[in-house]
Amino acid sequence: MPDAVPFVSARDKGRIRDEYMPAPDSKAIATSLMHFAFVSGQPSQEAADRAAVEACEKLEAASRTKSDASCELYASGNVVVTRHSPPPMPAEPWVVRNRAVEQPFDAAQIPLLDTAMRERVGKGYPRGGTSKAFVMSAARKWAFVTGQTSPDDAVRLGLERCGHLASEGCMVVAIDGNFVIPIPTLAKAVGFYRPEMLAGVTPEVRDDVARRLADAPNAWNAVAVGAGGQVGVALGADSELGALDGALADCAKHDHDCRIAVMGPFLVELAGQEQKRTATP
Repeated sequence: MPDAVPFVSARDKGRIRDEYMPAPDSKAIATSLMHFAFVSGQPSQEAADRAAVEACEKLEAASRTKSDASCELYASGNVVVTRHSPPPMPAEPWVVRNRAVEQPFDAAQIPLLDTAMRERVGKGYPRGGTSKAFVMSAARKWAFVTGQTSPDDAVRLGLERCGHLASEGCMVVAIDGNFVIPIPTLAKAVGFYRPEMLAGVTPEVRDDVARRLADAPNAWNAVAVGAGGQVGVALGADSELGALDGALADCAKHDHDCRIAVMGPFLVELAGQEQKRTATP
């Protein structure tokens, strides 16, 4: 099934469908995270398997973008023989576009990555041709894909590569020249928001917060947590500051010493003095 081959662009899926599938035996496909090759009309299946891997390795050696995984046999003839499971992918829809949160891509503002990683992304991603996407995982693994046939294909390919590297589903951070998720600047992102990671509240409160955030995907949402375990929530604010102030003000109605804990899709921290000042009426 050509459409099921991971780490392969839409163009190369088309080649598998139009060229490889009707090609004469003996034939084989080899892939890595970044490259793919196939051969056909070989003297034996063993020779085809070996030749496909060698062809992929030549592409890998000649490329400026080396894979973090070596070339391996994916299909022998029309039989899938890879030892790997499909890469983990996030739940669909992978992207919910919201112009209110989008802003021009700037590698220096990517949350969670260190300076060296941001510099690597900054040198490569902006120079890549459209269509392109940058994705990352909670474990700070990341991937970007450029020059695809469509933004959707860049997103899919990026999520596959990142998911393989991270062994978990990744999040789409940028498409073409824009961030497509809220990027905190008033608070420091310290991780991805996951319901179970919201500390200082009861399971019931945690579940309620998760439901409310799920009803307003990819927006300027914020959650503040008080010393007594009560929360304040702001959904769909018109700006980061509006979300931050709204969550702290809502929390102050029910609790004291409120701190901002979630901003957009991230767990965040804000310096204590700043939080107290922001929460003061």
